[in-house]
Amino acid sequence: MMLGPRSARQRAALAIAGAALVACGVAGCGGEAGGRDGGLGDAGGFDGAARDGAAGADAAARDGAAGADAATPVDASAGAATVGAAALAQRAYMQAPATGTLTTAAVTTRTGSTLLVSLARGTWAAAPDAPTDGMSNGYARVGDVHTYASWPTSATALYQKSNALGGAGHTFSMTWGDVGSGDEVTLSAVEVIGGGAVEDASWVERAAASSLTSGSVHVSGKAVLVAWWWGSGGVRPVGSRHVAVPGGGFQVIPAATGLASISSSGYVQVASAWRLVTTPGDYTVTWTTDGEGAQLYLVAVQVP
Repeated sequence: MMLGPRSARQRAALAIAGAALVACGVAGCGGEAGGRDGGLGDAGGFDGAARDGAAGADAAARDGAAGADAATPVDASAGAATVGAAALAQRAYMQAPATGTLTTAAVTTRTGSTLLVSLARGTWAAAPDAPTDGMSNGYARVGDVHTYASWPTSATALYQKSNALGGAGHTFSMTWGDVGSGDEVTLSAVEVIGGGAVEDASWVERAAASSLTSGSVHVSGKAVLVAWWWGSGGVRPVGSRHVAVPGGGFQVIPAATGLASISSSGYVQVASAWRLVTTPGDYTVTWTTDGEGAQLYLVAVQVP
């Protein structure tokens, strides 16, 4: 990664970290303002490539965090079409070792589910690998790798595995690369119990605003919709939170959401949410923030 752009982000992050920011009081929300947002207003379609975390002076970095918002995953009755297990892992910027693999805490999944895994890297090219898991499932990318408008070396991507192998002790992993030290990376994984094929998916990047609406997906019948909000603002004081609250019947998935600041050096914030729909048509999700831009994913998984 180029050191010049990173140095500029460090200076911006230091200014942001010194400001007093108000944390969201809504359960499961988080958000952020300033810093890593800019440039692109709306970028439609499934193409793009990178995103970089904001940086600053190091303070209390948490390496390999299982997610500040981790919680008990949603349980489902046998055969129900719903979200099941979820997992999160986050790694702060510029922490040793320079390269490695980040792995979530173990969860229990069901064989036959559809697994969705979304990744972000501060420098995507440093380790552009697909996710892996403890059940040896192979993941296919849904669409392209997507760059952040303000952080052109940084990126997010979405992967899926239908009819996956599951069981107890299921972990999810991603690699990070050498950017002078270790990169900032985040993994957010969601199981759709009773899920089939991915019927449709959308991606868009929105500039900073209090309300951000995803691209639309079309469903031909009953489907589980899973959404991701990948914030594009700068770092916040350690322990404070970014704000990302989904509307329109979507529920936050706490165990796949990481909105708390884990380091003043840089990290990648994320929120995930889901909704069950039964009527054919087009659907979007709108996120309420405190003025932060984001990349927005929405994916529709067919269910019986």
